[in-house]
Amino acid sequence: MQIHERIFVMGHQHEAINACLYLASLGKQVQLWATQDAINDTLEHYQFDTQMLTLWSLYCSEQKIQLATMPLEQYLLASCDGLLWVFFEDMAAQMQDIWQFLQQHTSVHSQIILSGAAPIGTVADKAWQIKSAWVYYLPISFMKDGANFNAFYQADLLMIGEKTPHSVQACDVLMRLKGGALCCKIADIKTVEFARSSMMAMLAVRVSFMNEMARLADKQSVDIKAVQAIIGQDSRIGSAYLSAGWGFGGKSLPKELQLLAGDFAHHQVKTALISAVSEINEDQKELIFRKFWQYFDGFIEQKTVVIWGGWLSQWCVSCHQFGNSPLIKTAVVIRH
Repeated sequence: MQIHERIFVMGHQHEAINACLYLASLGKQVQLWATQDAINDTLEHYQFDTQMLTLWSLYCSEQKIQLATMPLEQYLLASCDGLLWVFFEDMAAQMQDIWQFLQQHTSVHSQIILSGAAPIGTVADKAWQIKSAWVYYLPISFMKDGANFNAFYQADLLMIGEKTPHSVQACDVLMRLKGGALCCKIADIKTVEFARSSMMAMLAVRVSFMNEMARLADKQSVDIKAVQAIIGQDSRIGSAYLSAGWGFGGKSLPKELQLLAGDFAHHQVKTALISAVSEINEDQKELIFRKFWQYFDGFIEQKTVVIWGGWLSQWCVSCHQFGNSPLIKTAVVIRH
């Protein structure tokens, strides 16, 4: 097993920041490739996460986490002797240069972790173009708002894709993550990509299904929350993502559905389900407004609207793009 004391992380959103905090808590020296402005923007969006803010301040003051100031190529060259962890969605503007470097300059012994969401097969294809045999894919789907940092120490489900079979045991960081996870599944990279996409789409399906059932319940004067409490007791179903409401927003679920719809279209496989889930979700946001309109018989001018019960689910992966929230979209519709 290669034990690296110096870890190179590329990214600036909350997944990358929490990964840095986790590494620093393990005693690693973290060199983070990100601008101070980008980091500040993320921290501003996560003012409610006092644990993340406190740990970030602590580890930066102790210089366990340092922002890299060197040019990109110099940074990547330095990472060849350590472990490089790339959050490729954060690095979209530089990824072409990063991929090119990884294909041409990494050694067969360089360790590289890739995290993010892309069309199924993208990460696997890129991994095979990299010289190193030690390339891994780690989707950060185990993070939950309100317990982001802690999830690194005890993930419900940790999925790891590996380029070379049985190579996870060569990476001390992944082995630490694996040791703390309640369940860990290791497979080839493309299989893990498919599993990530399937899992996120399944969660979106549950939300849209319950919103459809809530419409029927409303017509028949049935309390959908009582129904939710009943069926959630079935171990085959569980209670997660069964809450009818405004629909889902944020960053993860809408993007995953968009990517999956693209995969179906690219491979010319028909799907009515994925498009239906997205359509139901979009219509759900307007449904709330229609109820509001009907209640006042269309006379909504000069009305003051208070949205009570707007909250972030404990199961959310990210709220950084809160502007995509159904609450915000509904509020904009009411305003206009």
